[in-house]
Amino acid sequence: MASPITQRPLKGQAAGRERFYSLANLALLVLASLALCPAPTAQDGPGEESPPEPLWDRAWLPRGFHLDLATGLVGSRPPAGTCGLSYDGDVLQAPGLLWELRQSAAGRMSPGEASLGELPALVGEACAFRLKPEGQPGRWGSLAVTAVDGGAVTLEYLLAAPGAESVGRSPRKLTLIDGEGGLRVSWPPVDEDSARWRVIARYLHRPGGGFRAIQTETSASTWLHGDAGGTAVVDYWVARIDAGENFGQRLRGVFGALGPGEEIALNRETEVNLLTGQVDGARSDCRVAYLSNTSLHLEPMEGARVLSLTKGSTASGWEVPSPDQSTYREQRTNLMAGGALAFHLAEGIFVRVELVRVSAGEALIRRQIDLEGGRVFPPPPDPPGVARRAGGEFELSFEDLPWGAGAGHYTRGVRLALETQTMAGAWEEVARTAPGERVLVFSPPIEEADEAASGQVAGLAGEDGAAAGDGGGLHLIRCRARQILAGGLGSAAGASFALLPADDGSPRATAAIIERALGDLAQGEFSARRRAQAALELLGPRAREALEGALASGNPDLAAAAQEVLVRTGAGGAPAMAGAMGKGLGQAGGQGVKGGQGAQGGNGSKGGKGKVPGPGQAEQAGASAFGSSGAARAILLARASALDLAPPPAEWTADDPARRALALLRAKGAAAQWNSALDPAAESWTALLGESDPEVSVRQLAALCAAAPAAHPRERIPWRRWAARSSAGDYLETWGEFFRERAGLVDRELVLERLAREIPGAELLVAEAFLAVAHELWSAPETWEDELAAWGRAELALRLVERYRASGGPALLAAARELCANQGAGIRAWRGLARQWSERAGLGPRSERELGAMAGSGELHNAAAPEEESRETLRIEGGRDGGARLAAALRELRAGGREDVDLILGPGIYEPEKPGSALVLEVPGLRLIGEGEPGSGAVELRGGIMVGKCRGVVLENLDILTDGTNALSLVMSEVAVSGCRLRGRGSCIMVNTSDLLLEGCELLPPSSGRPGGSLLSSGGGLVLARDSLLAAGPVSMLGEARGFLERCVLEAGQRNAIEGGRTGRITLVDCLVASEQVGLSNMAGALLEGVLLRCERGPLQNATGPVFLCPEHVLGLDKGIPAGSEQLPSCPLVR
Repeated sequence: MASPITQRPLKGQAAGRERFYSLANLALLVLASLALCPAPTAQDGPGEESPPEPLWDRAWLPRGFHLDLATGLVGSRPPAGTCGLSYDGDVLQAPGLLWELRQSAAGRMSPGEASLGELPALVGEACAFRLKPEGQPGRWGSLAVTAVDGGAVTLEYLLAAPGAESVGRSPRKLTLIDGEGGLRVSWPPVDEDSARWRVIARYLHRPGGGFRAIQTETSASTWLHGDAGGTAVVDYWVARIDAGENFGQRLRGVFGALGPGEEIALNRETEVNLLTGQVDGARSDCRVAYLSNTSLHLEPMEGARVLSLTKGSTASGWEVPSPDQSTYREQRTNLMAGGALAFHLAEGIFVRVELVRVSAGEALIRRQIDLEGGRVFPPPPDPPGVARRAGGEFELSFEDLPWGAGAGHYTRGVRLALETQTMAGAWEEVARTAPGERVLVFSPPIEEADEAASGQVAGLAGEDGAAAGDGGGLHLIRCRARQILAGGLGSAAGASFALLPADDGSPRATAAIIERALGDLAQGEFSARRRAQAALELLGPRAREALEGALASGNPDLAAAAQEVLVRTGAGGAPAMAGAMGKGLGQAGGQGVKGGQGAQGGNGSKGGKGKVPGPGQAEQAGASAFGSSGAARAILLARASALDLAPPPAEWTADDPARRALALLRAKGAAAQWNSALDPAAESWTALLGESDPEVSVRQLAALCAAAPAAHPRERIPWRRWAARSSAGDYLETWGEFFRERAGLVDRELVLERLAREIPGAELLVAEAFLAVAHELWSAPETWEDELAAWGRAELALRLVERYRASGGPALLAAARELCANQGAGIRAWRGLARQWSERAGLGPRSERELGAMAGSGELHNAAAPEEESRETLRIEGGRDGGARLAAALRELRAGGREDVDLILGPGIYEPEKPGSALVLEVPGLRLIGEGEPGSGAVELRGGIMVGKCRGVVLENLDILTDGTNALSLVMSEVAVSGCRLRGRGSCIMVNTSDLLLEGCELLPPSSGRPGGSLLSSGGGLVLARDSLLAAGPVSMLGEARGFLERCVLEAGQRNAIEGGRTGRITLVDCLVASEQVGLSNMAGALLEGVLLRCERGPLQNATGPVFLCPEHVLGLDKGIPAGSEQLPSCPLVR
């Protein structure tokens, strides 16, 4: 019988090795080290003698600490004698004590003859050690690295009995399998019938949970632990007891644990067992304290602590921080989609939790756990670059591993495992690299290669090839990969990618695949069509010419399928829009050619930076992001040619989907301006984009434009008894008198706009309230009683407006506005106000000839503008010192107290006087106009503009592009901006207690970094935007700010599209709103009519006031009417 082997229980000294020490708390460490490994003093005798029996334990050795090889104890100071092992962060050192470890064919190990200077701190490395005579003569042991992180190494420590020349490690391996009734421990059987095994199961309970162990003996090669449960980690030790001294093997496990990368569904108040991944069971390590459309809050329980990992750095890194690097807290912590948390459980085990997504009130998380206590969790690998070797093998090149900053201690031993999908849909591992290798060579199964080859030949011959349903030469192998640490901990599976055995990169093979695939697209069954599309996607640019030809074919199914493939295999070109709109219904990377061979997966570039969607993403969704150089243009022009449509203006076929969307909206706006239907050409192209545009958002917007026509019935003024109710003040008297003169003769929009023009320009809020009351009164009465009630509300509202004009007080104006219950009247009021403001500002295209006539000699002088009083005009030339001359002219105008000046800027670049500075504009009534064709970009200002306390300012036909400040800042001003492109740092436009009109503008994201926002308005005021692209991020309406967006495209990226700050209000008409987060957040009031919402996390959250939705013309409410909103009984514009 073998001598007993000591395993210290989890208390006292042994417990210290199972816990995680905090290096930051030096005082506690010193006390702990005195308890664990007393350092000798002058009065000390020899250190603790090593035990006479064999010893087997885990040793957790932090950097700078020491392991006593004679006792297995760890301390902060070197042990007595010369038996100390130290760790410096890279290697383990014990001068003169470390030797090579020999293992015989019979599975026994013993110290070798070669001395080692050091042992690399890499998982899997092992060595023997010999104690010197002053220790225990002839005594030896072994060390094996089982886990490594940046601050500590975990070792398996074995000390042989005195006089033992070798020890056994039988069985060679343990495996744990969840079975019916418990956790089954298995090991390889031996040929000897008399073999006996000792099995010990030791529970790792939380502190205070007591110590528990089970010991049994068996002659079988398996043992079922029926009492494993799922509430504690169990340390299993199995050793043969009839074959001399034998240490056996040990392995940790937990019953009922989910596999690596499995998603866990969480609802509100769900409690999670992080050891297993199970929910609402006997053990709980955290619970869901809050769940929204975009995030959840997890609250640690039962001694667990949590740390938020910063998105983009530690959240996507390999190693979670140790408690001495960052503070783990017992408080609920927010987790956003794509972000991650690190949990430190009471047992000293680390868990990494990632939020995959939130959908339909349910959050999906993914967890990684190392039961050995390690902090390194490998991320899933990106899809590889792919090439074909001469022998037909696939060469898969994965991205290099991180290096430096301590990363080498875990990345050097990482393997890559390749899995393929079976016909039944299961995944099985088929290949694995050597440690550290990043190129994996995969040979397809012989039967698949033969099938592909036969299908390729048949395709060249124009035959059917293989039997029906087997795919012939279009057979695909779907693959995915994992990264596996040296200790066996694996990552979640990476995104799947496909391999096409028939594609060897030769022109002959390419032609055969294209011919077969196009035939299947034209007439094949659904499965054959899907397989053909996937094969053409993998060919990438090599199939482009054939696909573009298929677009103009007379077969609508073939044309539609070819279009889809072209979109999904875009090759370079303009970047797609960020966020939900750019994602479409999924993303696909193009394919490429490496080393002259066909390549599938990624972008064909080594390093795997291109990504191919897995099942359930673009492959199943049927649309993609735009990574295409002319893909959208080619698709649309080919379809137009097949339909005999004339080519449209360039913006209708732009590669950027936001510009195509804006072209749709602007065409609708042009028709609305004349109250007419779309012209036939625009109508035809709207229908074409609705049918064939590669971006789903543009297709939906085209359908919405068709469903909500621009024209509306022209309404005549009915004869009413206005004079009988005309005592409500100047406005009402003027109104009634005008109606008596013009009743039944003119369009009501013209009547109201003429009346609104009589209101001073500085009173925009008054004009908006007046127009809203007027429109409501106009459309409401149908009976005499209704008419009297409407007149009563109108009289009260107008009296409140008069009081506001006399004494101020926003509450008076708000009360007047609240008397208008007709949402359509409110929209018409906003429209009328925007048109009136635009006309008053003199906006509209100016030809170079007109600008030249206005500019005259270039000196300040009077020049009569049409239908305007005389205005001064100044011309500034661009180029060298243009910015300085412009700043000097603005200072001169301000110093002279002059107003109403037209400042014409000649073509060229205007640099700021100081880098990062802004032009200060404090000239009331100034018009700053860029010379040249509208949208030509002939005039570029490289610094921002700050307007302070000025009204009547106009900026027209300018490019204001800066990376040093906001493009435009307004403080207590009124500014109209037309035909300008703006780009700035932070929020592109900052509006503080000011009024802003945007017409035909583009707000662009910064040239580098994350967009800060398109527009931020605070402190009250109005923001009116029409026919504009807001692609610099979200719109924020804070304080008492109010906004009106008509025919705009808003792209918010990774932030909520519109933020209200709990007090802001906004009206959206004929707009596209795209965001990776929520559409409208914290709004005090909103009205949506003719709006397409492409917001991944939902259309609305945390509304503090009424949000009204048109029941017919709001798209993107896939999950029904969101909480906090109200659907109107009918379209507010009656269209």
